[in-house]
Amino acid sequence: MTILIFCLSISKTNDRLDYFGSTINKAARIQSVASSGEICFSEQIYQDETFMQALKEIGIQDMTRHRVNLKGIDGLQTVYKVVTYLDKMAL
Repeated sequence: MTILIFCLSISKTNDRLDYFGSTINKAARIQSVASSGEICFSEQIYQDETFMQALKEIGIQDMTRHRVNLKGIDGLQTVYKVVTYLDKMAL
């Protein structure tokens, strides 16, 4: 299962929702860094207190910080990884 968490711009044209922008690109690139059972997220998400509290509430507190090259994005980007067993849970 893949879950993307991001901010996005939405344009409703021709009765369809279109998702676009550099934020979407970055979210997709970060998602590609994650292995099975991992949650990966950007510095911006790391700074979100509500998200961090949600991780703590489901028992996730240990994380690693990585500086990675993301395809199509200039410079090294900070990506945080946490290992979870959510992929084995019945949702």
